[in-house]
Order: sequence, then structure tokens, then C-alpha cells
Amino acid sequence: EFSLSQRESLKRNIAKYLNPSAGVKTLIFADAPQERYFVKYSGIIDLIQYPSWFRFIIPFKCTNPYISRTSPKMLIGSGTAGNNGNVEAPLLIEVRGFDSNPSITVNGDTLSYSGTIPAGKTLTIDTGEMEVKLDGNNAASNYSGGFPKLAVGNNAITADDNITIYWKDRRV
Repeated sequence: EFSLSQRESLKRNIAKYLNPSAGVKTLIFADAPQERYFVKYSGIIDLIQYPSWFRFIIPFKCTNPYISRTSPKMLIGSGTAGNNGNVEAPLLIEVRGFDSNPSITVNGDTLSYSGTIPAGKTLTIDTGEMEVKLDGNNAASNYSGGFPKLAVGNNAITADDNITIYWKDRRV
């Protein structure tokens, strides 16, 4: 059986582990390991002591309304990108290697980059964050075409073989 001071110490250790000042954490439940929630510790831990064990409730707030897959899906070049969620999913597009004026078409919307990607460098287009970077540096000035997301269901993609598209199904 735990004393009052041991219980309080345990509560502090749990709170320290959760580190509420560190911001948003990823929460994955054992019965759905393919899904992740973005949460923040919020409130007070409700701890109930039994003779040889504890039961406690940890309060969380979801900081993002979407539940997403833990691992991304991937498409290299042209094909069909399936979004099995129930809301639009942002894309992470990577153009690798030497390419001059690359473009990609997502469901009829063409995204283009007016410039050359040197050999060994990567152009990254993140449609969720609305960022375009060439090897980590802002390259938005050479970009046109908006920041489309994948619609629910199948999406037509037209791209060269050096273009890789990543996404995670999302649902609410």
C-alpha cells in the first residue's frame, strides 16, 4: 500500500513525463496503432488508490481535429493516390535530382516550379504547411499552382518518376 507522499510523488512523476509545457504530443492507442491523435495534457490527474495498484485518469485535449495514419502512403510518379479518410489530406511532394521546371498535376490542378533543381538536391512542397523549400531553404518565389489536398477517394496524379508524393489519410 502506498502512502500519501508516495502517491503524490507518483502523480508528479507522471506529470513530469507528460511535460505539459512541452506542447503537443502524439497519442496512439494500442487497439488502433495505425492512427494518431495530437493532444496536450490538460487538467489534473485523477488518481484512485487500491491496496496494491492505482487507477488514474489523465485528461487530454485534442489540439488538432484530425486523426491521421501513423505512417504515410507513397506514390512515385504518375498514378492514383487513394485517400481512405473522410476529409481532405495534405501532400508532401519531393522532387529529387536534376530537374528543370518540374510540374505535377493533382486532380487537374498543375503545380510548377520555374527553376532548376541541382543534382543531389530536393525540392519539397508541403501543401499542409503551404511551404516550398529547396534543400530546406525557402523557394516559394519560383513556385506557382497553389497547395491542393487529396480529396476523399481516388485522386489522379501526373508526375515524373523523380517525384514522390506522400500523404496520410485523415478523418474526424
